[in-house]
Amino acid sequence: MIRFENANVIMIGDFYRNYGYPFIDRANGGTLNGMLEGCDQLMKVAGPDTTLIPGHGTWIKRTDLVPYADLIKSVRDKVQQLIAQGKTEKEVVAAKLTASWDAKTAGGLGAAGAGITSADRFVSEVYQELKGGAR
Repeated sequence: MIRFENANVIMIGDFYRNYGYPFIDRANGGTLNGMLEGCDQLMKVAGPDTTLIPGHGTWIKRTDLVPYADLIKSVRDKVQQLIAQGKTEKEVVAAKLTASWDAKTAGGLGAAGAGITSADRFVSEVYQELKGGAR
């Protein structure tokens, strides 16, 4: 994050995006917990009128972080439950854990590459991280 105090603006980087589902850039050191820590830290330093500029997407305010963090936590918890039941990554992705957010997530069902959706990619990344899979 880069804070421009006089302008009441914070460049928040890539841990937040408001187009498509979150992207855990595990190949470059990104983590699910790091995304949540970024949201928590930003909630502490940003005021209600602070403009937040993500690396991808439109400018936001602090209140926009709450549903984003809630989404991440909810998907994480659901994936963890399915892992505990012995489900494979393919089964977890097929469970469509993001269905309740799909209609309100712009670009959420758009292709993320290789024929998968942004939602499927996110759930797969969460699964891989929770299972301790290779980056």
